[in-house]
Amino acid sequence: MKTLKITPHLRDYLKKPLGKLIRLKNVNQIKKLLNELDKYQPVKIISVGDVVTESLLKNRITPDLYIIDGKTLRNEFKSTLISECNLKIINKPGTINSTAWTVIKSCLEQTGKKGLLVEGEEDLLVLPSVILAPLGAVVLYGQPNEGVVIIKVDLETKTTVKKILDLMEETADE
Repeated sequence: MKTLKITPHLRDYLKKPLGKLIRLKNVNQIKKLLNELDKYQPVKIISVGDVVTESLLKNRITPDLYIIDGKTLRNEFKSTLISECNLKIINKPGTINSTAWTVIKSCLEQTGKKGLLVEGEEDLLVLPSVILAPLGAVVLYGQPNEGVVIIKVDLETKTTVKKILDLMEETADE
Protein backbone atom coordinates (compact mmCIF):
# COMPACT_ATOMS: atom_id res chain seq x y z
CA MET A 1 0.00 0.00 0.00
CA LYS A 2 1.21 3.49 -0.79
CA THR A 3 1.14 6.46 1.55
CA LEU A 4 -2.21 8.24 1.64
CA LYS A 5 -2.22 12.02 2.01
CA ILE A 6 -5.11 14.16 3.18
CA THR A 7 -6.54 16.75 0.79
CA PRO A 8 -7.65 20.24 1.88
CA HIS A 9 -11.31 19.28 1.28
CA LEU A 10 -10.97 16.16 3.45
CA ARG A 11 -9.19 18.12 6.17
CA ASP A 12 -12.31 20.28 6.53
CA TYR A 13 -14.61 17.24 6.34
CA LEU A 14 -12.68 15.38 9.05
CA LYS A 15 -13.11 18.25 11.50
CA LYS A 16 -16.60 16.83 12.04
CA PRO A 17 -16.88 13.79 14.33
CA LEU A 18 -16.90 10.41 12.57
CA GLY A 19 -18.93 8.84 15.38
CA LYS A 20 -20.84 9.87 18.49
CA LEU A 21 -19.42 12.96 20.19
CA ILE A 22 -19.45 12.78 23.98
CA ARG A 23 -19.14 16.39 25.09
CA LEU A 24 -16.76 16.73 28.00
CA LYS A 25 -16.01 20.12 29.50
CA ASN A 26 -13.23 18.61 31.59
CA VAL A 27 -11.68 15.29 32.50
CA ASN A 28 -13.91 14.99 35.59
CA GLN A 29 -16.87 14.34 33.29
CA ILE A 30 -15.28 11.13 32.03
CA LYS A 31 -18.17 9.15 33.57
CA LYS A 32 -20.28 10.13 30.56
CA LEU A 33 -17.75 8.40 28.34
CA LEU A 34 -17.48 5.36 30.61
CA ASN A 35 -21.27 4.95 30.62
CA GLU A 36 -21.29 5.07 26.83
CA LEU A 37 -18.56 2.42 26.65
CA ASP A 38 -20.62 0.21 28.98
CA LYS A 39 -23.54 0.41 26.54
CA TYR A 40 -21.42 -0.78 23.62
CA GLN A 41 -19.70 -3.72 25.36
CA PRO A 42 -16.89 -3.55 22.77
CA VAL A 43 -14.90 -6.61 21.70
CA LYS A 44 -11.82 -4.36 21.47
CA ILE A 45 -11.05 -0.78 22.48
CA ILE A 46 -8.70 1.33 20.38
CA SER A 47 -7.81 4.85 21.45
CA VAL A 48 -6.06 7.41 19.28
CA GLY A 49 -4.62 10.43 21.05
CA ASP A 50 -2.70 11.14 24.23
CA VAL A 51 -5.41 12.84 26.30
CA VAL A 52 -8.11 10.27 25.48
CA THR A 53 -5.75 7.38 26.22
CA GLU A 54 -4.54 8.84 29.49
CA SER A 55 -8.13 9.53 30.59
CA LEU A 56 -9.09 5.91 29.91
CA LEU A 57 -6.07 4.54 31.76
CA LYS A 58 -6.72 6.78 34.78
CA ASN A 59 -10.17 5.20 34.92
CA ARG A 60 -8.76 1.67 34.76
CA ILE A 61 -9.73 1.06 31.15
CA THR A 62 -6.74 -0.20 29.20
CA PRO A 63 -7.29 -0.05 25.45
CA ASP A 64 -6.31 -3.12 23.46
CA LEU A 65 -4.37 -0.70 21.28
CA TYR A 66 -3.54 2.90 22.01
CA ILE A 67 -1.88 5.19 19.50
CA ILE A 68 -0.20 8.36 20.73
CA ASP A 69 2.32 10.93 19.51
CA GLY A 70 3.35 12.69 22.73
CA LYS A 71 1.44 15.83 21.76
CA THR A 72 -1.92 17.44 22.24
CA LEU A 73 -3.06 20.31 20.04
CA ARG A 74 0.46 20.27 18.54
CA ASN A 75 2.04 20.95 21.95
CA GLU A 76 4.11 18.49 23.97
CA PHE A 77 2.07 16.23 26.23
CA LYS A 78 3.98 15.02 29.26
CA SER A 79 2.94 11.52 30.19
CA THR A 80 4.33 8.16 31.23
CA LEU A 81 2.50 6.67 28.25
CA ILE A 82 5.44 7.34 25.95
CA SER A 83 7.83 5.17 27.95
CA GLU A 84 5.20 2.41 28.15
CA CYS A 85 4.75 2.11 24.38
CA ASN A 86 6.10 -1.16 23.07
CA LEU A 87 6.01 -0.14 19.40
CA LYS A 88 7.17 2.92 17.48
CA ILE A 89 6.64 4.12 13.92
CA ILE A 90 7.19 7.25 11.87
CA ASN A 91 4.11 8.72 10.18
CA LYS A 92 4.35 12.23 8.74
CA PRO A 93 1.59 14.75 9.55
CA GLY A 94 -1.38 14.59 7.19
CA THR A 95 -0.56 11.07 6.01
CA ILE A 96 -1.16 7.38 6.60
CA ASN A 97 1.83 5.33 5.50
CA SER A 98 2.07 1.61 4.77
CA THR A 99 4.02 0.94 7.97
CA ALA A 100 1.13 2.33 10.01
CA TRP A 101 -1.31 -0.05 8.29
CA THR A 102 0.97 -3.04 8.85
CA VAL A 103 1.65 -2.31 12.52
CA ILE A 104 -1.98 -1.53 13.40
CA LYS A 105 -3.12 -4.73 11.64
CA SER A 106 -0.53 -6.79 13.51
CA CYS A 107 -1.48 -5.24 16.87
CA LEU A 108 -5.16 -5.95 16.38
CA GLU A 109 -4.52 -9.56 15.36
CA GLN A 110 -2.47 -10.27 18.49
CA THR A 111 -3.67 -10.75 22.02
CA GLY A 112 -2.46 -8.46 24.77
CA LYS A 113 -2.40 -4.72 25.13
CA LYS A 114 -0.26 -2.65 22.77
CA GLY A 115 0.95 0.94 22.83
CA LEU A 116 2.06 2.55 19.57
CA LEU A 117 4.14 5.72 19.68
CA VAL A 118 4.02 7.72 16.46
CA GLU A 119 6.82 10.07 15.53
CA GLY A 120 5.02 12.65 13.43
CA GLU A 121 1.24 12.60 13.74
CA GLU A 122 -1.29 10.00 14.82
CA ASP A 123 -4.57 11.82 14.09
CA LEU A 124 -5.38 10.12 10.78
CA LEU A 125 -4.60 6.68 12.18
CA VAL A 126 -8.20 6.61 13.38
CA LEU A 127 -9.07 5.66 9.79
CA PRO A 128 -7.00 2.46 9.42
CA SER A 129 -7.95 1.58 13.00
CA VAL A 130 -11.62 1.51 11.99
CA ILE A 131 -10.94 -0.46 8.81
CA LEU A 132 -8.73 -3.03 10.55
CA ALA A 133 -10.68 -3.39 13.81
CA PRO A 134 -13.08 -6.30 14.23
CA LEU A 135 -16.82 -5.67 14.07
CA GLY A 136 -18.04 -4.74 17.54
CA ALA A 137 -14.88 -2.84 18.49
CA VAL A 138 -14.84 0.85 19.34
CA VAL A 139 -12.34 3.47 18.28
CA LEU A 140 -12.07 6.58 20.46
CA TYR A 141 -10.35 9.84 19.65
CA GLY A 142 -10.36 13.39 20.94
CA GLN A 143 -12.37 16.14 19.27
CA PRO A 144 -10.39 19.30 20.14
CA ASN A 145 -12.14 21.59 22.63
CA GLU A 146 -15.31 19.48 22.50
CA GLY A 147 -14.87 16.01 23.92
CA VAL A 148 -14.34 12.43 22.82
CA VAL A 149 -15.67 10.71 19.71
CA ILE A 150 -16.70 7.05 19.95
CA ILE A 151 -16.87 5.14 16.69
CA LYS A 152 -18.70 1.84 16.93
CA VAL A 153 -17.06 -0.39 14.33
CA ASP A 154 -19.74 -1.90 12.11
CA LEU A 155 -20.18 -2.37 8.37
CA GLU A 156 -21.62 1.14 7.99
CA THR A 157 -18.67 2.88 9.65
CA LYS A 158 -16.19 0.74 7.72
CA THR A 159 -17.92 1.76 4.46
CA THR A 160 -17.86 5.44 5.43
CA VAL A 161 -14.16 5.30 6.30
CA LYS A 162 -13.36 3.39 3.10
CA LYS A 163 -14.97 6.23 1.09
CA ILE A 164 -12.83 8.77 2.96
CA LEU A 165 -9.68 6.76 2.27
CA ASP A 166 -10.61 6.54 -1.43
CA LEU A 167 -10.66 10.36 -1.57
CA MET A 168 -7.12 10.69 -0.19
CA GLU A 169 -4.17 11.26 -2.53
CA GLU A 170 -1.79 8.35 -3.07
CA THR A 171 1.91 9.13 -2.92
CA ALA A 172 4.99 6.94 -2.92
CA ASP A 173 6.06 5.63 0.48
CA GLU A 174 8.85 7.72 1.92
